[in-house]
Amino acid sequence: MNTGAPAQPDGKAGFNYGYVIVICAFVSLVAVYLLPFSYGVYFKPMAAELGWNRTVVSGAFSLSRIVGSVMSIVFGLIVDKRGAKLVLICCGLICGIGYILLSGIDAVWQLYVAYGILIGAGVSIFAPMVSITSKWFVRRRSMMVGIVISGVGVATLIGPPLNTLLILEHGWRLSYIIAGAAVALLIIIMAQFMRREPVELRETSDSTVADTVNTAPVPGSSFSLREAIVTRQFWIFFLMSFCYAFCNMGLTIHIVPHITDVGISATTAAYVLGTIGGVNVVGLTLMGFLGDRIGNKTTVILGFILMSLSTLLLLFIKEVWLFYLFAVIFGLATAGIAPQRGPLVAAMFGIKSHGLIFGASDSSFMFGAALGPLLAGYIFDLTGGYAAAFVVTAVVALLGLGLIISLNLKVNRSDEKY
Repeated sequence: MNTGAPAQPDGKAGFNYGYVIVICAFVSLVAVYLLPFSYGVYFKPMAAELGWNRTVVSGAFSLSRIVGSVMSIVFGLIVDKRGAKLVLICCGLICGIGYILLSGIDAVWQLYVAYGILIGAGVSIFAPMVSITSKWFVRRRSMMVGIVISGVGVATLIGPPLNTLLILEHGWRLSYIIAGAAVALLIIIMAQFMRREPVELRETSDSTVADTVNTAPVPGSSFSLREAIVTRQFWIFFLMSFCYAFCNMGLTIHIVPHITDVGISATTAAYVLGTIGGVNVVGLTLMGFLGDRIGNKTTVILGFILMSLSTLLLLFIKEVWLFYLFAVIFGLATAGIAPQRGPLVAAMFGIKSHGLIFGASDSSFMFGAALGPLLAGYIFDLTGGYAAAFVVTAVVALLGLGLIISLNLKVNRSDEKY
């Protein structure tokens, strides 16, 4: 018996090492998002101790997303050229340094350097993890990407309650050190199991082995970034990702402060945020499976519809059970959009330069994730409430819906110029 058979890509005989990649990418996303998606839990303690308003505290998160948009492109290029191991090691080290520095801040510029720049760079592994997973799978690409991204949901589920307990027990400064060190160590450990995708998938057009609705361009048509960036599909996807991130992160960062503002306890607010993560855990895998069956575009359309409805719901609710209802709808909305973005890029532009193209096109996610929380914080400081911010978020969600409806997955170099 030959026990030394090489790892096989999706659809080939033998063991597919891609499943190990999925596990490592999943755990890495759980680790890296345990703290950023709990930023709302740290929000009030930091602001109260340091005397800063919500615009200032939101601004650090927004800067981290802008830095992340740049680093997503850099890390995407590294994944294409060298694989994901080096990316994870760098991110683990940067995160560890960033959280240690964050624990000792006493000035705004220190917050922006530690969180906005260092942690912003360190947590920019979403696009690389989606890209490396997309490179290992074809027939089950959306489902596998959905499982990987569900790590973000797990982080959202366990992060807020866990960080709330840490803060109550140790204060927010020591909590950053404890959680940050654990995050850095776990990411670096996961890096040791990363491999590049098989040669068969690296050097062959994706369509030679695809057999589902997520077919890539015709053989030989995998795009370079230079070729992709001049198509209108690239820019429609770019703007759609911006809309998704604007809504997703704006609500995620401010939902805990909003719930406590209406008189509900911080612990309950953290559980509402955790419920979003819990729904994501199930919803991302389910929606990834759905994307493989009915198409990525259709699933994203459903996601934006739910995003609009959940945002409008916030304008009218104050009871705890209704906030949990919001969490379920909002969690399904993000689950409908998140796992489809990497496969959409693969379907439009192929996989040879997937990491770079996805990193570039999805960099707008970081800009949306930067502007959404910042604008919501500014509106709160200006008006004393979040109502206007929720209206703006709903409008942006509807814009995203219009963009995905208009997206044509058939890219032609000759007649699809932007």
